[in-house]
Amino acid sequence: MKKNFVLIAMAVLALGLSACKDKSTTETTESSDVNGTSTEATTTTETTTDSNGAATTETTSEKTVDPSGLGNKATTEEKTTTETTPAADGSAPAPEAPASEAAPAPAPEEAK
Repeated sequence: MKKNFVLIAMAVLALGLSACKDKSTTETTESSDVNGTSTEATTTTETTTDSNGAATTETTSEKTVDPSGLGNKATTEEKTTTETTPAADGSAPAPEAPASEAAPAPAPEEAK
């Protein structure tokens, strides 16, 4: 009887832990043009799923543009959060409207 209880308890724990999934990916690209302007873009996506099947995806995008010269580097960051909830009939979840926050970088100072 104790063996069965332990096996059942372990199965419940394994299922409970697998129901909460977290996934994170980061992608970075760098480029430069003939005028010496370098651009770096980084996108990070984090997805969390709870035991009920509701998922939250948070995407952060950061772009840095650095023209040749001093003091004229500009960075823009945008954060988007999307939440999905499972449908009542068990079909694929429908995404809700994303909430987006954009934080533009301040204007670069001109060289004197």
